[in-house]
Amino acid sequence: MSPVTDDRYVVSLARVREYDVAKVGRKAATLAELINAGFAVPEGIVLTTSAFVDCCDGGGGGRPQRHSIETDSSVAAAVATIADHFAGDTVVVRSSAIDEDLPHASYAGQYDSILDVRGGTDLCAAIEKCWASANADRARSYRSAADTSMAVLVQRQLSPDIAGVAFTANPVTGDRNEVLVSAVPGLGIGVVDGTTNPDEWVVAGTTATPVRVDNGALTAAQARSVAVLARRVEARLGCPQDIEWAMQSGLLMVLQARPITALPTAPAVELPPGPWFKETDRYAEPMTALGASIVERCIGVGLGGMFRRYGAMIDRVEVRSIGGEIYQQLLPFHGKPEDRPPPWWVLAVVARVVPSMRTRMRTAGRAADRERLNETVRSWYDVWRPDIERRVAEHRSVAIDGLSNSELAAHFDRLGAFVEETIRLHFRLMPPHIVPLYRLVALCHRLFGWDTARALDLVSGTSAVTSAPSEELHDLAAQVQESPELCAALAAGADPGSTIRAYSPSLGAAFDDWCDRYADRNISDDPGSPTLRERPVLLSRLLLDGRPDLSGQTADVRQAAIDDARRLLAGRRARDRQEFERAYNDVLASYCLREDSAFWTASMPAALVRPIALEIGRRLVAAGRLDRAEDAVQLEFDVLSRALGDDTDLHQLVIKATAERAWARQHPGPISVGPEMAPPPDIRGLPRSARELNAALLWSRFGDAEKPEEHTDALLVGTAGAPGRYTGPVRVITDVSHFDRIQQGDVLVCHTTDPAWSVLFGVASALITNVGGVLSHAAIVAREYGLPAALGTGTATAVLHDGQIVTVDGSTGTVTAG
Repeated sequence: MSPVTDDRYVVSLARVREYDVAKVGRKAATLAELINAGFAVPEGIVLTTSAFVDCCDGGGGGRPQRHSIETDSSVAAAVATIADHFAGDTVVVRSSAIDEDLPHASYAGQYDSILDVRGGTDLCAAIEKCWASANADRARSYRSAADTSMAVLVQRQLSPDIAGVAFTANPVTGDRNEVLVSAVPGLGIGVVDGTTNPDEWVVAGTTATPVRVDNGALTAAQARSVAVLARRVEARLGCPQDIEWAMQSGLLMVLQARPITALPTAPAVELPPGPWFKETDRYAEPMTALGASIVERCIGVGLGGMFRRYGAMIDRVEVRSIGGEIYQQLLPFHGKPEDRPPPWWVLAVVARVVPSMRTRMRTAGRAADRERLNETVRSWYDVWRPDIERRVAEHRSVAIDGLSNSELAAHFDRLGAFVEETIRLHFRLMPPHIVPLYRLVALCHRLFGWDTARALDLVSGTSAVTSAPSEELHDLAAQVQESPELCAALAAGADPGSTIRAYSPSLGAAFDDWCDRYADRNISDDPGSPTLRERPVLLSRLLLDGRPDLSGQTADVRQAAIDDARRLLAGRRARDRQEFERAYNDVLASYCLREDSAFWTASMPAALVRPIALEIGRRLVAAGRLDRAEDAVQLEFDVLSRALGDDTDLHQLVIKATAERAWARQHPGPISVGPEMAPPPDIRGLPRSARELNAALLWSRFGDAEKPEEHTDALLVGTAGAPGRYTGPVRVITDVSHFDRIQQGDVLVCHTTDPAWSVLFGVASALITNVGGVLSHAAIVAREYGLPAALGTGTATAVLHDGQIVTVDGSTGTVTAG
């Protein structure tokens, strides 16, 4: 029996091809295309987007506030028509939004589907639940388009023998020669929502290979039949597909088909000749296209400029992104990166005879001058930082949503120039931090026989900018935890800002102030990555689960080291005591510089990028050129800057960038590419002042990872990053999107960390990393927070697993079981 069709509200699925996607939604449109091509699809009727608009727009231009069919009698009559058509049979009610099942954004799991619906009353409730899901938090966070219009597809519910999902390409590896088939007996909802462990098969050509067949749901022949069906759907729709299917009485039917989003694709970029190494110390995961383009634009210029300014033995730095992974090439003074440097005695002659090298040596000697370094530190605090603070505030004060397209693009370009300028300054400030620290560590080794880790105990707890965010949040958390009701609301997922303001306006104002200063930073070094403010669950966790303030412990470590040093100096010459006090005071004046400058020259300027990118993204969504505002961060800076004024096919650029980053996550590139990089030069023959500066730079890059001792009972052995010992459960964090998972008392295990991760150290109780040494950001932050840290273990994220109980000894760099 054919349903009554009134064109405005009710359309038979078989007739959907006669209507625009904006009326029937993309899911229904795709199924109608497959019906027309001869595929078996369960009978269905579409309640059009007109019904959604007439019932759910709240009477205004904003987001719908009501979702009641009773608000429009015509819609109610249309729904009754659909209910009458199915005459009490069981149906399934599914969303068919205009913005789902796109090639660039699937919206999988964002909208509701309701099974076992029977009768008019249940049908009305199910439709309203679908409508409501269009404006649920999860969908709003996924989508940025203003148009939330949704059609609803009502289909006769099957009683299948088997059902499941098929991917016409391997979504993990990107292999398009494989079809992945999952199946369970009966309805396949458990496969789709991830609540059931299905049987799994891989079909390549005519060979079906079982991966897991615990349920015995599918034979090899049936798996091949599903793969053939999936391939036919792919051929019809023109790209790799994610298909929901069911088999009833031997008939295979298609329930849904949508493009596989972000199918991994190998990057096509080739590096120029020579050795390249992957920068893993700072960039633990592939960056967004926007972030990578900024790094390519700024890092080589900034780092190379620093080497030239200070007379280092590096002439130039090249940077390239491959699928968001950052590779660098250091071009030395003596030729190609793979060429071995001259012997030390030849270099000694060259440094004193060749005019360009003599100039370099004089530059290095002047740069290493103690008073000149101290003057640079004073300039940072007195001149450069206040100027950056003022300019950051000016950028943040711009109402970007009120700018015209051309004004917004110009503002974005000015910001790009500002970021490049501050990154140059960031690298310029590295030697004034490194050289005094190198001098102190070398002096402690000579006078006391101390290693690097022991010498650095002298500065434990002295970098206030590192620990300030968590210390201030700890004070706020103490007030939050005084209210059981407030804690319960935050634990239940309430928005922390509005909830705290409602509880206490003064506490809310203090929390807002904290967020304004610290929560708008990107969570990683990627300017395109989300900010802490965008992670309310993590903010709530920090308020509820923060560790006690451990600043007293770090002060104790520092004082013990000072006492030991002065005890050892008591019997030495006055000259040695004076030299130590002078070196120590220089370090106390400059040690904060690294993290303070990182905050103001890198984190804060970079944090300005994402809001403007998202605003451009919203405008591109409104123009139909992007599907989500978030997609803007998968466009390179120059492309995004021009996007509002040209007609570039942005969809394809987003697909390419997303797919290449997905590939890089699944197939990380090698640590080095090309011929082996030559060892650093032997600089013992350089003039003394130039030798000291270059030795400090080499030490900061290569010399901090002292070879760990052998420990036969250890699971992992790394560098002693921060003293102390702690036993607790492992929490492996491989992606910033996993930050919400960390819990109080966890041992944080990750590839590396950067300054923005410091908020997590207010919850974690110990740290283990794959890479890094005692001079890394991870080590600095761990020492400030009093967290035992084993760094540079190489394989921690692969060897350890969530919940595993381990003991971290930060004094030896070892990780043992239990």
